[in-house]
Amino acid sequence: PVCKICGKVAINPKTPDYLLTKLSKDKEWLVKIVVVNNRNTPVELLIKLSEDKDWRVREAVAERSNIPVDVLVKLANDPSYEVLKAVAENFNTPKHILAKLAKRKEYEVRFAVSQNVNTPADTLKMLSTDCEFEICCNVACNPSTPVDVLIKMAEDEESDIRECVAGNSSTPIDIVIKLTNDDEDIVRSAAKKAIQKRSAHCV
Repeated sequence: PVCKICGKVAINPKTPDYLLTKLSKDKEWLVKIVVVNNRNTPVELLIKLSEDKDWRVREAVAERSNIPVDVLVKLANDPSYEVLKAVAENFNTPKHILAKLAKRKEYEVRFAVSQNVNTPADTLKMLSTDCEFEICCNVACNPSTPVDVLIKMAEDEESDIRECVAGNSSTPIDIVIKLTNDDEDIVRSAAKKAIQKRSAHCV
């Protein structure tokens, strides 16, 4: 099929810019995504594709590590939550944009923000009380989460959250030691492994 042939050309790192430009105008969104994922695709072309009518193409652009920050800022207003999720996952997304996305109603977007190590401390603090359990777990695992939040989460009634806190490299050692005496085995195990790991780094 023509689409398959175009896809192979689009993914080839040796494909010249003029062909990538031509393929970026293909009617098939899959071909455009392959162009976006080609490591040699010019940034100028990625910027143009960030305005594609298909959300899947815009999502692929938002996932690229070399996309300009101003494009990420623009995509943070995209009508598609899938695109917003990709922006929230990108390590180059500005902190103020991550803070903005953390207030979205879409679970997937907040989930992505809670995992990003560049998310602002106050935003992680807000997400630590999110209504979705998995998001709270992400905050407990995030090394950028403030110490005072981790200390509070170490006493959470959910053992999974305490387990995450125990394994978080930012959790104070005295809290980790305290968690070795937790009522739940998974928490005690995580705390002991964390202490062993820290001790190994000190050798």
